Amino acid sequence: MRFKNERAMLVIKEFMKSGDLASIILGIMKDYLLFTDRRVGVSRKYWNVNRKWQYFLGDAEKMRLAVEPNEQLYERSKNWFKRTAAATAKVIQEIDEIKGTQEFQEIIDEIELSEKHQHVIEVQTTNIKDMICA
Repeated sequence: MRFKNERAMLVIKEFMKSGDLASIILGIMKDYLLFTDRRVGVSRKYWNVNRKWQYFLGDAEKMRLAVEPNEQLYERSKNWFKRTAAATAKVIQEIDEIKGTQEFQEIIDEIELSEKHQHVIEVQTTNIKDMICA
């Protein structure tokens, strides 16, 4: 594993507190990696966690290396979407309209937003007046 900048500092601080590098690494792996057993005909979000993976991680607690998203994250994400994925999204939507299908909406419905995504939504939709303490 390699960590840079703020995430590296979070790992160092956690190591200084606990001194247990193995539990830190396992916790990070538990939060960022997931091995599942594929089930044909079943949505990916309902696949079971692989037993060997569960055994390997043991009782490690998830450790999120959360870094506050900066103000530019939303704009960068939006620009990436415009340059990379928007045309494909539009193609899928137009095919849905022609065929009377709902594949685009099904794709959107299957997506699970991370805490980082939820935070970006909150930051972008919260009125600045609500952020100021009286």
